[in-house]
Amino acid sequence: MRWMGRTQNSLAGLEGSRSVTHVVSAASIPASRGGAYARYLESKTVEPERGDYYLTPDGEMVQAPGRWLSDPETLERLGVEVGDLVEGADFIAVMEGRHRRVLTLEGGRMTTLAVRAREQAIERRAVQLAQPGGRDVGDTARANAASEVAERIAAPLSQEQQDALRTLTGPERAAVLVGPAGTGKGVVIDAATRAEQLAGRKTIGVAVSGSTAERLDADSPALAGQTMTIDSFIARAVADRLHVGPDTTVILDEAGMVDHRRLEALTGMIEHSGAKLVAVGDGKQLPSIGPGGMFDRIAAHVPAAELGDIHRTQDPEERKAWRALRAGEPERAMTHYRQRGQLHLRDTRDAAGEQAVQHWHALTREHGLREVALIADASNQEIDRLNARAQHLRAEHGELGEREIALKSAHYGLRQGDRVAFTTQHRPTGQARVENGTRGEITHIGPDDGHATVTIDGSDRQIVLAGEDLETLRLGYAAHIYRQQGATVDRAVVLTGGWQTSRESSYVEASRARQGTDWYVAREELGSEGDDLDRIARLGQAMRQTRAQTPSLTYEEFPDPGQEFLDPGAESGYDSGPLRPAHRSFGIAPRHDRYGHDLDMDRGR
Repeated sequence: MRWMGRTQNSLAGLEGSRSVTHVVSAASIPASRGGAYARYLESKTVEPERGDYYLTPDGEMVQAPGRWLSDPETLERLGVEVGDLVEGADFIAVMEGRHRRVLTLEGGRMTTLAVRAREQAIERRAVQLAQPGGRDVGDTARANAASEVAERIAAPLSQEQQDALRTLTGPERAAVLVGPAGTGKGVVIDAATRAEQLAGRKTIGVAVSGSTAERLDADSPALAGQTMTIDSFIARAVADRLHVGPDTTVILDEAGMVDHRRLEALTGMIEHSGAKLVAVGDGKQLPSIGPGGMFDRIAAHVPAAELGDIHRTQDPEERKAWRALRAGEPERAMTHYRQRGQLHLRDTRDAAGEQAVQHWHALTREHGLREVALIADASNQEIDRLNARAQHLRAEHGELGEREIALKSAHYGLRQGDRVAFTTQHRPTGQARVENGTRGEITHIGPDDGHATVTIDGSDRQIVLAGEDLETLRLGYAAHIYRQQGATVDRAVVLTGGWQTSRESSYVEASRARQGTDWYVAREELGSEGDDLDRIARLGQAMRQTRAQTPSLTYEEFPDPGQEFLDPGAESGYDSGPLRPAHRSFGIAPRHDRYGHDLDMDRGR
């Protein structure tokens, strides 16, 4: 990629460029300079918010009239073929909605032909798969499956779980289970899978992330050894290395986190192969990283069951708090945690993080390492700092070995006893691959400090790594909230309260623990006005903001693309969150048009 200049103050400079193939990815911006927010915005449906930015080659955020210019994947989402020569003027046309591949929707929103077409294909398939297809497993298979699972968990399935089992194993080729946090969806998945197997069907579990697929494998014994990522499933099926046919049932876990591209490919495979799809998820939890939001629309078209009884915690007040967060009523939940002494305010984010780690370490000595989650919703850099601090505390208390292996790409090393996570897929010779996000413990470090053995959680499989393979590991004490959806522990410690805070993340953070969650927040992020009660009220406001994705199909298409967007007075924003407050938090400059004119000044605002 070539740029005509180092720093652009408007898009006008791009018009002179004849060789713009793409522009700098938001992934290149450090989180401290807004990179996490950049990556978040980059994945959303394009809308006419006139406070957005494009990026210079050195990662500076520069204001532009309304669009992110980004990497090839973003161009592809905009309908621009990757590898095409995209001239400056054409790129601006794409960004402003004047390009033929961009659609203008009601309310001044925008999307692309590519996004719209994928959504239409997914919805059309859902309607088709919802028709009776001779797939009912029968009452005998259901009863036997329910009995087997009840024996395993030493308790009968509840009435709503039995009703859900009946819905998921009915005659249609698609069904949905809406499973709010802690409602025992794993039990229903296991029973439905076993019923399908008893009816002679092959079952496969899939998920977006490898760690979710492995958790599905561990939590649902009927699917043991039969789970994989969606990408792996599609690739293997296309290459004829995996049989998928009318005798196949695919269980999709955490379906609310599936982006359009993967969901379109998956539903296409289900449609053409004659298989059945059971999608399990919750639209109130974390959304997909890329364009998404189709789970709730699918649920409206196919047979669906929803669980409501919370089993994860037996504390009635905790259950009320979870339900309040899910309903978008965080004030009630935060009152509960404050009254129990589980909401902790510190002056700065660093101080809040330090206290969170200290508290986490104390809890691990009571409950064990694997039963206490340390969760943050900010940047990878913050996660690294929390992990390094957690390691230091454990070393101080004699919980780690003496030998240490240095990592080139991290400011800490690894010791025997450290909790670790794989950050990429790892393919050990002669063994099944290890998925990105998989967790384990370093159980041995060689005497030459050149290799380490990691024992994988759940399976206790041992993986030996050396050299560059060690760089795939990071400390795994603290994790981003996206890594924790679906997890269950005894206690959780959460660091939150910044601009990343949302309704969905707060709900997931609260609902991981059986025995309670402690929240650590920084006064500096909640404002200096008033006292701590005022700050807690502002925390509640932040927790009301939704990041849920809304499909473009929700909105009517305007026949004249770009007309409403080009009106500088159009007021709109991303459906997935409050952009204007977040922009102010970055100290955003006044808005300018493509020629550098101050739009706010010109409009007397």
